[in-house]
Amino acid sequence: MALTEEGPYRDDPNDRSEVSIESEDHPFLPPNTYFKLPLKVLTISISLLSVATCGLLIANYIYARLSPIESFGWRFGQSIADLSICLSVNFLVTTPAIFLQLPIVLSMAMDIAMSIVILVFSSKLLRDAWPGNGRGGSCNRGHYVYDPIKHRGDWQKLPPLRGCDRAVFNLRFMMGFAFGVSILIGILILVSLLLRLVAVARTRFWEQLSFWEMNRLPGQIALSTQTPSSKVTWIPSYKLQFSVSLLKQGPEDVEAPNAVDVPAQSKTPVAAGKRTEAANLI
Repeated sequence: MALTEEGPYRDDPNDRSEVSIESEDHPFLPPNTYFKLPLKVLTISISLLSVATCGLLIANYIYARLSPIESFGWRFGQSIADLSICLSVNFLVTTPAIFLQLPIVLSMAMDIAMSIVILVFSSKLLRDAWPGNGRGGSCNRGHYVYDPIKHRGDWQKLPPLRGCDRAVFNLRFMMGFAFGVSILIGILILVSLLLRLVAVARTRFWEQLSFWEMNRLPGQIALSTQTPSSKVTWIPSYKLQFSVSLLKQGPEDVEAPNAVDVPAQSKTPVAAGKRTEAANLI
């Protein structure tokens, strides 16, 4: 048997019976084996940023209530509470993934849900809880004075409390920082989702034989017609049935491009000539 540098010589180039899966350039590995370190770093960062931003939002609410800011809308506290709850839930569902290897389908589902929720409620925080817009708190002070002649009350403004403008500035800085970190958390979750999608694509699961084990996909379409008259006893109906077969093509099913079909008749004159020469020799 002739040997080469790469291995034993084979007559059939399509024969892959002795080649193992591990020798292929792209083996079928589970998706959790890809991007382990980047996903671990992203998970830890998301978990720490979530709990830190949640604490910052609670500190913002306490500072706003203790500050000389006069008026707050009801959406101010509600927006802070909504985003704080979202970040707390994200911390609770992300922390176990640091120590445990969760199924990648479950991780992708959590990434999709938490990224959408955090990004939506972050924009709501900026819209409804921003200080100085009337909803998130302002320094406007005043009271209504009833006018008995006009039979209505008039709003009379009062000077703002001392230090109110400074408190609004500080609150804006902290709220803006919390908003930016919340958006960053949502982006990091989307990056984790993208890495997991790439990991699933690298497994090439659609090329595995087990993915095509279903041979037939049955289907049925029923078409029927009925006449409105109750005197007609027969009802014509039509039914169409179909089935689809998925067959994986192997190397033996592919014809060689350089193969030339030699008809059997071409060998007949040669054989006849040999028989004639043998008869003459006898």
